[in-house]
Amino acid sequence: MTHRLLTLLLAMMIVALALAVPRLAPAAAAPRPTEPSILRGRISDTDGKPVPGVKISLYSGMGTRFLGQETVTDADGRYAFDPLETGGGLKDHLLPGLQLSHPDLVSADGRSWWDIDVPFGKSVEQNFTLTRGGFVAGSLTFGTGAWGLGDFSLRFISTDKQRTAYATTDHPGTFRSGALFPGEYRVEWNSALPDNNLLATVRVEAGKTTTVKLNCRFTITPEPAPTR
Repeated sequence: MTHRLLTLLLAMMIVALALAVPRLAPAAAAPRPTEPSILRGRISDTDGKPVPGVKISLYSGMGTRFLGQETVTDADGRYAFDPLETGGGLKDHLLPGLQLSHPDLVSADGRSWWDIDVPFGKSVEQNFTLTRGGFVAGSLTFGTGAWGLGDFSLRFISTDKQRTAYATTDHPGTFRSGALFPGEYRVEWNSALPDNNLLATVRVEAGKTTTVKLNCRFTITPEPAPTR
């Protein structure tokens, strides 16, 4: 009898304690501002003059990037994403990746990618300065040089590994890069197939075109046959 009484008293104490503990209401989700997020800015050259016709591309994602909004600077070098809709997935701000593209100019600081932090409902201004780039042009042949290699992808990697660009040969095997930040670059196959994908090392100068004749005599090492 005593055992049953103790058990009953213990159960009553547990219930009383449970009722005494205040219940916390679930936290309400922070409302998203009704005002749009905006990314705007101006692009000029090193003399401070506006640069029209610069293509600005925004990307979402952290590891794999997905193309989102795009626009082009106006006659005054200005651009705006209003509203900004690229770079979502974060709690209280947008974080789009940004790239610039111009036929002759490149970023004066040598960068080719920016991650822009824009809080929800806020307007952020991001300005850029461009300078004249250089180019690499030439031909790609195989063996004795009699055969031009068309439709092959090449990549240009700065020796400090901060910048990468690409070009594709046409059917005679000729190519021309886009504007590159001045400096030294490795010209490589854009493929893991050859054992040695380095084709040449070139120096790019502002406002000039470096001409190269690339010839490949690559070898491919077959994978070893699986052992049984």
